[in-house]
Amino acid sequence: MTGAVWTDLPYTLPDAQHMAQRLHVFEDDFEDFAALHEKCAAIASPKFVWKKADVELLENDDVRIGEKIFHSRILHVNMQGVDAAYAYVATCGRELYDLALSCDDPLERFWVDSISEQLLRSIGVSAHYRLKELAGKDRLFAMNPGSLPDWPIAQQRPLFDLIGDVYGQIGVELTDTFLMLPIKSNSGLYYASDVDFVNCEFCARGECPGRRAKFNKQKFEEKYGL
Repeated sequence: MTGAVWTDLPYTLPDAQHMAQRLHVFEDDFEDFAALHEKCAAIASPKFVWKKADVELLENDDVRIGEKIFHSRILHVNMQGVDAAYAYVATCGRELYDLALSCDDPLERFWVDSISEQLLRSIGVSAHYRLKELAGKDRLFAMNPGSLPDWPIAQQRPLFDLIGDVYGQIGVELTDTFLMLPIKSNSGLYYASDVDFVNCEFCARGECPGRRAKFNKQKFEEKYGL
């Protein structure tokens, strides 16, 4: 297995004025917001760790990735014809997380969390493109534990174990309920395929600000038999 820790991924952070507009910061609060925005920009250190591992399809919808076994009908179907996957964890970094925890004002904590989320999204895009270049693939798709009921969040544990010492490498830890700290972190598997996949298309949840595709019940039933 091969892998790496990336701490040099390019990212963009909208300036204080644009972020303030996006977050509907009141004019009277802008000076405080701008100062906090500047502090966040100064200490931000987003990180990304990944490990490439071989894929083997087993019986009963089990999938072996590296030395770890995952159970999911959707994962099993998606891994048809896939010989390798990239397990990853991305994070805004503990620097911003610790700053958010130090904020006594809930509004200031919300501001730091929002800036952290923007950074996480930005390095996610950069990591996606870099992984595609590394893999020599035009398209990579992602699956994330907990994004669909068929692949529950408890599968975070074998994912983290597959990567190794995630906390030691990028400062991300799992809670007893398999949530990640810092909270502005995400994890999953990237893989190359000729078949499109978007989590949202198979998620029946209603209101979701991050939805990228409509739920396709027919396709969900026909493709996965669920």
